[in-house]
Amino acid sequence: MNLIKKLFNKIFINYKYIKSLFDVQNKKLDDINNIVDKNSINIQQLSAEVNNLRNIEQKIDEVALMVNKVQEEFKYVTLNSLLYPISTDKPKVLLAGFYGANNTGDDLMLQAIYQKIDCDLIDISILVARNENINISDMHNSRIIYYPMKRYEFIELAKRFDCLIFGGGALIDDKYFHDPEAFSYDLATILILLSEAFIQNKKIVKCVGLSTAVDIVDDEYISRLKYIISNINEFSVRDAYSQDLIFKLTGCQVLLIPDLAYSLYNDRFELKRNKGKLNSIGIVWICTGENEEKLDYLIKHFSSIYQIHLIPFYNYLNNDIKFFNKYINEKNVFVDNYTNNINELFEIFTNCDFIISMRYHGSLLANMFGLRNIIVTNKNHSHYNNKMQYLSETYDCPIIDICDLDKNILREILSVNNVNKRSLTLKMAKKSAAYIENVVNFDDFVDK
Repeated sequence: MNLIKKLFNKIFINYKYIKSLFDVQNKKLDDINNIVDKNSINIQQLSAEVNNLRNIEQKIDEVALMVNKVQEEFKYVTLNSLLYPISTDKPKVLLAGFYGANNTGDDLMLQAIYQKIDCDLIDISILVARNENINISDMHNSRIIYYPMKRYEFIELAKRFDCLIFGGGALIDDKYFHDPEAFSYDLATILILLSEAFIQNKKIVKCVGLSTAVDIVDDEYISRLKYIISNINEFSVRDAYSQDLIFKLTGCQVLLIPDLAYSLYNDRFELKRNKGKLNSIGIVWICTGENEEKLDYLIKHFSSIYQIHLIPFYNYLNNDIKFFNKYINEKNVFVDNYTNNINELFEIFTNCDFIISMRYHGSLLANMFGLRNIIVTNKNHSHYNNKMQYLSETYDCPIIDICDLDKNILREILSVNNVNKRSLTLKMAKKSAAYIENVVNFDDFVDK
């Protein structure tokens, strides 16, 4: 019994010791649980704060998007355009076209109109393409307004101006008419919407020196074009094919005039004439991927025989310069500087003995300057064909589709002298100048 009692006492003592150990561990576990509970609360708080920060970050992103949108909206808005009317004592005229995009032909037509306007009597604004590198510094008596970004702006412009002049360009085309965003970039659509707004506000509208695409098929576009022609003060085109198409579609007979750029002709252009011997070729190209292969072909086959001058004509975002610079290291190939100055263009063109041009005003200037030339067309550029065909017939100069362009045909053409049409050019220049002077005659305005 004593042995058993001693054994139990020993077990009891060991139990108490083991229990004390468990108590200590339980205390530690309680402490750990307390810490975990506290940390759980902290984790929940941290999680809540993280979610809150995420919400704030999302709101910041939303605000950033709004700021970017606002910046984009006002990126092309000038202070002058927001402060209209600036002068109440002068008639306010808005000139519209594919201006400001460093497109030589359209810039020349703008100059042709602008130089005939008396800015002491008329307040001039110019509707231009969105171009951060716009340069119309020689028109310091005017202000610029960018293409509308909202439809209501057409109405606002019609309310603020007394007269709208669309001055030159291939602006009659239904290609993008039903694109919801066409009102902000497509001149053919802008012409319709802006002219309608001015008509509805009983303002003067003049559309001068325009041309059409090869064909127009959209019934709504045709109907609205007819409404405009029938309700504005002046509507004229620069080629007989456009004149015929408009009559066919609308029944309206519109005036046929020489291109506005002819009015820039001056006596200096008589100083240089064909030299007879062919040493250098100037190329005015539509610098897009689809036309690159043929330009490669021309340079490959003719740079070993002639000097090749690549003449940039459309330099929005340095388009033509970038396109031409890939040839800058080729033997006998030179890239000319971009310019829209008529006298500088004369010097560039007459450094060449022959011009190959895909652009309408490139061909027109070659003929104006009395240079041998060939017109190259691309059937995919439907707004070019009418005016190019008419120009070819007017000056009796060769015209060829780019697909048919090869060295044998070119060599045959290069050997032929174009007929010098100096008397025709003088006639065109005088008629164009007289027409523009009549268009910008605002005596009725000024008298009021």
